[in-house]
Amino acid sequence: MMPASEGYISRVRLIASLSRLPVTLLSLACTFSSPAPRSADEPLAVELAAAQHMLVRRASGGITLDSLFARSVDAPGQPNAGRRSSARTLALARDLSARISSDRAQPGVYLLLSEPVVRGNAAEITITAVWSSGERGGGGPAGYETRALVLTREHGVWRVVRHVQLGIS
Repeated sequence: MMPASEGYISRVRLIASLSRLPVTLLSLACTFSSPAPRSADEPLAVELAAAQHMLVRRASGGITLDSLFARSVDAPGQPNAGRRSSARTLALARDLSARISSDRAQPGVYLLLSEPVVRGNAAEITITAVWSSGERGGGGPAGYETRALVLTREHGVWRVVRHVQLGIS
């Protein structure tokens, strides 16, 4: 039987190949991590580690966090009917120093995350970052990047161990 994270990567690769998106599978030990607090807060810790992974460069215009969940493995991410609880959205926005809005036109970078799937010490999440004009360096046009992430909890800390790029512009 395949571990949950391997199954997730296989599903992501299949979906990406069906939609003819370029897929790059990278194995990495990411330094961006989030301590794993009480089990009720595990989804928040996973979301924080995923956002920190995606935000290697801080956007000069700041960060905008959407309170809606994205459909998993969509590229670019699109909101679905699900919504993160207001307490969890506020906590994540506070930890990221982000504003909360569904407006992708805000300056800086807009983040949209899927509902994290946590199974024991493994988690899966999809994240889309949409950069406003000039935020990706060189004053280029607006663009996005969507990644499917696999995280593991080691010694109480969530770390991104793999990501698949689902789309980029």
